[in-house]
Amino acid sequence: MIYKCNELYFDISIGVNYSEVISGYLGVGAKRDFTIIGDPVNVAARIAVFAEKFKSNRLIVSKEVMNLIKNQIPTEEFGEVLFKGKTQPAKVYRML
Repeated sequence: MIYKCNELYFDISIGVNYSEVISGYLGVGAKRDFTIIGDPVNVAARIAVFAEKFKSNRLIVSKEVMNLIKNQIPTEEFGEVLFKGKTQPAKVYRML
């Protein structure tokens, strides 16, 4: 919706992934924070870094997200990307 309105005045890139994660508080005392950890979080971060390379349509989603939204939001396959720390490339999709 932001892209369609052209009302975003700064660059933003978004990477979205979907899977099970671990969430909760980590740390002790003042250094205790709520966090979310797991491989899906790392993949989402890698997708966001990948999305930074483009001038427009910087909302990139994983195949898992695309499978959830394909009947509601138009996407196009963007190809396969080998992310750091992975041995197999992952399909990513650009939201239109």
